[in-house]
Amino acid sequence: MSGLTLDQAPLGARLTVRDAGGTGSSQRRLAALGLRRGSEVVLLQSTTGGGRLAQVGGSRIALGPGVLRQLLVELPA
Repeated sequence: MSGLTLDQAPLGARLTVRDAGGTGSSQRRLAALGLRRGSEVVLLQSTTGGGRLAQVGGSRIALGPGVLRQLLVELPA
């Protein structure tokens, strides 16, 4: 299973960001949070309203459903 958006990814799996969609400003904001091509992310839990709590590097961040749909990820082979 590869080439899915972050909202479709399973909880607990180690994922690699393939692409951060959206506008230039949203891509810069995601990059500032550590979500850039090649970075590793683990979804920790679901939140109310369709969001997810994610671990990126040593940080935990909450991501809304709109942001989750912009991030293309893959499971390592």
